[in-house]
Amino acid sequence: MVQDEDTMPIEQPIIQPIKEKQFDLVEADAPVVNFKKPFLLGLMETPALIRNIALVGQMHCGKTSFVDTLVRETHKFPDSHEFERFWAGARQPKFCDSRIDEQKRGISIKSHPMAFVLSASSGKSYLLNVIDTPGHVNFSDESTSALRGCDGAVVCVDAVEGLMLCTQRSIRYCLMEGIPMLLNITKIDRLVIELKLPPADAFFKLRHVIDEVNSFIRTCPSHGDFLFTPELGNVVFASPTYGFSFTLQSFALKCVLRAWCLCLCLCFAEAFLSLIGFLAGTCAQPNPKKWITCVSPRSSGGTATSIPHLGPSSSDRRHLMPRVLSSSLFLNQCTRSLLAYSARLQLT
Repeated sequence: MVQDEDTMPIEQPIIQPIKEKQFDLVEADAPVVNFKKPFLLGLMETPALIRNIALVGQMHCGKTSFVDTLVRETHKFPDSHEFERFWAGARQPKFCDSRIDEQKRGISIKSHPMAFVLSASSGKSYLLNVIDTPGHVNFSDESTSALRGCDGAVVCVDAVEGLMLCTQRSIRYCLMEGIPMLLNITKIDRLVIELKLPPADAFFKLRHVIDEVNSFIRTCPSHGDFLFTPELGNVVFASPTYGFSFTLQSFALKCVLRAWCLCLCLCFAEAFLSLIGFLAGTCAQPNPKKWITCVSPRSSGGTATSIPHLGPSSSDRRHLMPRVLSSSLFLNQCTRSLLAYSARLQLT
């Protein structure tokens, strides 16, 4: 059989080009960070200032969104990039889910490390290598291998779902290897938005989640005396959707600072009003018995008008000003107001 003419379509080349398959979605340009690169290199040369942390937990408990919150706090994005770009098949961009299939499925398949420069409560900066691990049970080997090379683990638990199977496996492995753990109760906004719980019921729900995790730890043979307690600072409450997280100590410190700022403002306001009232003398309550005569500034046809005297005379005011404006009187007034308001706070 002899073929007289070419049956290959003209659009199809004789030699097919090599197709490069792309599996990852990467940034075209590196994002701008809040710190300088030499500072980061200096931290990398100091092993005592480096911490390796792994985020473990059940699937869809907010681990990747929590890392996105850290990215938002430590990086500077332009207005056109600030979490407004939507990747293929994803509702919001996930910096740790860089694979195309992860974006389409909405789950983490591989462990992704990210480096952050964060400061402690004392103000000292550390280099944190945070590893976001997948929460699906089929990829539990990724979280296990990540825990082997980390200094500590952050156990993420959904505030509504509670303790799940994959989280139990991660806690049991951390107890076997002696890895320090921190409990991160995520998605606490669901208690208000979805369940619409009042504050008292939300408190008991969060307490139930902590008790559930501690009850499971007691069943493990190698738990020792380790328990999650908010008073010890090893429990974090977070909401990755709204970008905040706090411990019991940090929240109490913020409330105290706000109360003291309010207290100082009220003290200075009360002292200032007292000073103004003392300066004014009888301005607030004019004395009808004292009248002064004012003449209009007309040369010939000026009329005399009697008006009430609203304060002390100029000679009396000269004697009052140095005593009123003395610093000791003002500071004493502020101190009395501060002590009175502090006593009011303690009573309430």
